[in-house]
Amino acid sequence: MINMRFLSDVRDQEAEETFRLIVDAHKEIERYHDLRSIVIDDRNTVLVAEIELKEESIVPALRERITQLRAERGVGITDLGSGEPGQVEFLSDRALVQATLERTEQIIDELELRLREQCPRVSHVTIEVEGIVENHPVDKPDG
Repeated sequence: MINMRFLSDVRDQEAEETFRLIVDAHKEIERYHDLRSIVIDDRNTVLVAEIELKEESIVPALRERITQLRAERGVGITDLGSGEPGQVEFLSDRALVQATLERTEQIIDELELRLREQCPRVSHVTIEVEGIVENHPVDKPDG
């Protein structure tokens, strides 16, 4: 029988530190939190974390993909006055959502791949994206 109380206290500090370093080096991630790991056995660690993406890095990268998806669906500026009411807006909104989800999944896959390359005993990774952090201008001193 497995002692779950014991397991909940056994964290993989090396896996967590590796994750921290990977996230800190990633230009599209603002911060991480709620990082936890559980050592299942000598060859298996489960790692869970939440991340937030940087608006200034993620949004410009999405523009090109959104434009590409809109073009694939035949949505252009000239379509705004024609067609079924709401159709163009729906297709445009769908392209925005699809591009955002695709990039979010790519970032998660990148993190997972790098973590497993550097720490192969991590057998399961769950990364939750909390959102996109708004870019705040740097306060300038008075004077």
